[in-house]
Amino acid sequence: MAALKVLGHVDSTHRLIATLPESIAPGTVEIIVMVPDDGEPETAWQAAVARAWEAELSDPREDLYTLTDGEPIDGSR
Repeated sequence: MAALKVLGHVDSTHRLIATLPESIAPGTVEIIVMVPDDGEPETAWQAAVARAWEAELSDPREDLYTLTDGEPIDGSR
């Protein structure tokens, strides 16, 4: 059995709506629904990234640039 990750939406009538690639043949499929703890996918994603990159984001050696460094590439700032 192969796994495919897609984003879906649950509407007000509790129906799952998702668009699948055309390579998926019509028929019965098994669905696993993963619900973010706080109900907001964007917030859950941001929290997951923050946890995964915590060491890198808090390392002061990664602060290579400030707002006063360099020049704007488009020259309009």
